[in-house]
Amino acid sequence: MVSACHVFLASTVTVVGWQLLAFTLYEGLICAFLRLRSGVIAALAHGIAIFLLAGALI
Repeated sequence: MVSACHVFLASTVTVVGWQLLAFTLYEGLICAFLRLRSGVIAALAHGIAIFLLAGALI
C-alpha cells in the first residue's frame, strides 16, 4: 500500500518520471533491509534520502 502511494506521488507531483520511480524502488529496498536489521534506522535513512533528493531537485 505504501509503495502505491509513492508511485502515485512520483508520477503525478513531479516531472522527473521513471528515474524517480527507480530511485524510490532502490531506496525502498535499502530501507526494508535496514528495517529488518535495525528498526528505527530505516526511518532515518528514508528521511535522509528524501532530504538529498529534494536538495537535488531544487
